[in-house]
Amino acid sequence: MRKVLYVICLFACLTASAQSLTQADNCYMQFKELLQQGNTSANLYNYAFQTYTEYAAAIKDMDATHREYQKCKERLVEVFPVLGNGAYFYTQMNNQAMAVKYAQAYVDLSLLYAVSDQDLTSKDGYIELSYFAAMNTFYQNQLQTAILYFQAYLSTSDSDMRRREVAFQGLIWTYYNLKNYDNAKHIASRALEVFPNSWNIASPAVNACVESNDYAMLPKFLNAAMRIKPNEPSLLKIQGMMYEKQKNYAEAVNVYKQMDAMLPNDLNTVCHLAFNSYNAGAQLLAQARTTTQKSEKSKLEQMAKGYFSQAAPLLQDVLDNSPYAVNVAKALAMCHSVTNNAAALEQANQNLMAMKSQTVKMGDMPSLQTNYKPTADLSSLAYTPEPNEDTFKSDVDIDIPVATLKNNNTYAVIIGNEDYQDHQKVDYAKNDAEVFAEYCKKTLGIPQDHIRLRTNATLGIINEQIDFMTTKASMNPGELNFIFYYSGHGLPDTSTGESYLLPTDASGTNFKYCCNLDSLYAKFHSMDSKGVTVFLDACFSGATGNGDMLFKERYVEYTPKETNVQGNVVVFSSSSGNQTSLFYDDQHHGFFTYFLLKNLKESKGGINFEALSKNLKKEVDNAAYDKKNKHQTPTVKASVSMGDSWKTLSLIK
Repeated sequence: MRKVLYVICLFACLTASAQSLTQADNCYMQFKELLQQGNTSANLYNYAFQTYTEYAAAIKDMDATHREYQKCKERLVEVFPVLGNGAYFYTQMNNQAMAVKYAQAYVDLSLLYAVSDQDLTSKDGYIELSYFAAMNTFYQNQLQTAILYFQAYLSTSDSDMRRREVAFQGLIWTYYNLKNYDNAKHIASRALEVFPNSWNIASPAVNACVESNDYAMLPKFLNAAMRIKPNEPSLLKIQGMMYEKQKNYAEAVNVYKQMDAMLPNDLNTVCHLAFNSYNAGAQLLAQARTTTQKSEKSKLEQMAKGYFSQAAPLLQDVLDNSPYAVNVAKALAMCHSVTNNAAALEQANQNLMAMKSQTVKMGDMPSLQTNYKPTADLSSLAYTPEPNEDTFKSDVDIDIPVATLKNNNTYAVIIGNEDYQDHQKVDYAKNDAEVFAEYCKKTLGIPQDHIRLRTNATLGIINEQIDFMTTKASMNPGELNFIFYYSGHGLPDTSTGESYLLPTDASGTNFKYCCNLDSLYAKFHSMDSKGVTVFLDACFSGATGNGDMLFKERYVEYTPKETNVQGNVVVFSSSSGNQTSLFYDDQHHGFFTYFLLKNLKESKGGINFEALSKNLKKEVDNAAYDKKNKHQTPTVKASVSMGDSWKTLSLIK
């Protein structure tokens, strides 16, 4: 019985294989005929692609002794350059999706084991097409597949070092986003040997070490990153955390002193500085108790007292802000004990008694503190990472309505640029973007994987997200809606009147490295989509949200020219003319974003654009005038071709 079944299965496989080869041969004949005619139409490339697909599937099931093996191999090699030409053909036709498809097939064919002896990867155009396939697959968020193309490109001998650097960056971020931290670190280690000054290689490697708790590798990547950006607050924070983990408290003190100078009113930084000063003193005092050399003992004790003296006023500042923090009160009392300040110790002990906590006696031996934030619970001293965001919640940040239906045909790109390299921060921009993303997911019913949230975006990141939108639209012509949201600095070119979005890595002195609004809207117009809705919580007058000027040498707000909106694009802007887009400090949002979210919350996302526009104009202007004594009048803009049809639109499609 088993033998009969085996024969039946073998016959079925042979029949399927024969059918596949017949189909492959038919496609090849059509391909060959068009090729000989000199035909370079889409029809030729279609048959080339089908020929590749059929023969590639067939040859995978053969060994080299199969009677059809050599024919399949020869025809795959023959069709190989035509697939590359197909990628160029569709690029010229401005069909990005098809160009990527052919570039991927071109590289896939070159990697087939059957043709590994043909040296296809050295052919003209392979470098460019493998790079093209890798980057576009990465932009489409097909991360696992992108690895193959990055590896194929990086295996070439491309002499364009900028292109190689970008490919290394893409591969590292791919592994990082897939949570394959070991591979991310391995590739970053190789890449830094060639590109020691690349921030986008060093920074994901640092993050990979932190995510995988690899404090052995962290110093290598952290040193590289800090050489590139020595005053980057996020790196200083990681460095401080690393020293704390290593119990190298003296070095941690130096780091947090630097951070305190940069962020003088940040309570978390003061907390870390206070406790690390305290721990450095406790560490030295413990060493002093074990040494037998009198002079060394005295030296260590004096150094310890210096750290405790430094810690005491910092701990007092923290306690003033958190009056019920038992661990802070205890550490403060211990500082007074070590420095022999009897009066201050008595007052500190009275505070501890009021908290119903054990008091400290003169001469008590301090123990290390491992909790670097105020707590009322002395039983829990395990290290807890500092929260990245303010714990304050606006009334629009909570009780967000949840949609019952899925908005599967909508994609959202959301950018919140808060921390700039060369300019003052945009308060609450990250919170604006993050909460808007929550509304997209919960209230508008957009699937999580359709929402691309990016904070502190560089020009490369902004362009990457715009490319994602255009590619996605071309893959689904006329089927998708898009939302583009931006909170951050805007900038005018006073010589031309044009408006720009300011990436976090741009100085704004060279507009080549900024995002031109007219060009952005033109791209949105050219997309084959149902519609694009733009929300801009930014002004283009040269002012900032707190009323200062972005460039100190400019003393007056500038009125930029009107941007051109065409097709099915609708743009909601947070202010008019030379107005400033202001911060609503009471709610930790921009005025525009706060009332945008408020309208979405109250309408559960169902408000139409006409009503939304009217509400925003009235509510934002009134609140800005009440709170800041300044006018801020949002605008809505749609193309003439839309007529009044935009008024009935809403974000729930």
